[in-house]
Amino acid sequence: MSKSVLAVMIFLSLILLDGCKSEEKDSSTPPSTSTPTPLPLGFGNPKWSPDGKSIALTSNLSGHYGIWVMQADGSNLTQLAEDGLMPEWSPDGRLIAFASFTSGNSDVWIVGSDGSNPINLTVSNLGADRSPQWSPDGKHLAYIAEDPSRVNANIWVIEPDGSNPAKLTEDQNYIYDILCWSPNGESIASTVTVIDPKVTDFEDITRDNQVQVNGFEIIKLSNLETANFAAGKTITRLVWSPQGDTIAFSALTSDIAAGNTYTDIWIVHLDNPDPINLTNNTAFAGFDGYPAWSLDSSYLAFVSFEEGKGNLYTLKMDDSTITNLTNAFGGINLIGSPDWSPDGQKIAFSLDNGNGPDIWVINADGSNPVNLTATYQ
Repeated sequence: MSKSVLAVMIFLSLILLDGCKSEEKDSSTPPSTSTPTPLPLGFGNPKWSPDGKSIALTSNLSGHYGIWVMQADGSNLTQLAEDGLMPEWSPDGRLIAFASFTSGNSDVWIVGSDGSNPINLTVSNLGADRSPQWSPDGKHLAYIAEDPSRVNANIWVIEPDGSNPAKLTEDQNYIYDILCWSPNGESIASTVTVIDPKVTDFEDITRDNQVQVNGFEIIKLSNLETANFAAGKTITRLVWSPQGDTIAFSALTSDIAAGNTYTDIWIVHLDNPDPINLTNNTAFAGFDGYPAWSLDSSYLAFVSFEEGKGNLYTLKMDDSTITNLTNAFGGINLIGSPDWSPDGQKIAFSLDNGNGPDIWVINADGSNPVNLTATYQ
């Protein structure tokens, strides 16, 4: 693996750090006498509120990663949950869903956007629950629930008060992972991987196992019928266009078993499901990821890491014009998690220029970049 790709992977591990927690140690093991190395201060996963007035994010400002919210200009940074990652606003902006290890296991929580009334929605499940996504009408949350006793990770839906949990998929040795709702709320798309039935524990999965990557499925909620797309591709992010006719995703350019870490940006038009590679040219030969739609579906923002430097780009869908928004920054920038403002005028993203990840906002034409969290570093 090249040094530049290794840098990308280190940055991604920092952004997703709370997704990996160690199990409780055996009581017979003597406690360590060494002082733990503190994590570098960081801010990541920015998400605009539906009204564009606030941004939710993750930060370890209090010592470990939790859920925070601030005004769109970076002021009034407030902690909502001491432990959590991947915040997702409800469509009305009143609630934020996230995954948390507060109970000792990964659960799906919601909290008021003012920090009120935190609720663990999935405390009854002994497996890990993650990746909450709101339905467009705000009446349901879809999430991934891992079965603690078998190699399964299935899709569930639940109401925001914790009532009426329902399991949408019943597949054995299937791992559903990244998911998103259709804009009309009638379907859910999710990546899926099929594991050899002889594997009985998540920890036993290796490159030597028979792992069949099945791209993504679209599940129609009215009858649970499924349709498969991009079969054979290892997908790292999946986003449905607001217009509803196209799905964008990032995927490895070759088999993960070969140790490949390079990805491209792809789209699938649902009326013509052959995947189209948008970044398969020499200018984008490295890591291309984090596709994010503008709310009118006219642009895709994405991140590319080439020749030791990361940049944020936009791609205009009608003529494929690609614009580098951050080329003027200089240096080695590790960029992630772009998110469009509701009015389509700005993009929030995380950027690490060597001093730890911060949340930045930039105009969609690349002008007026602002570091919103510099004063908190």
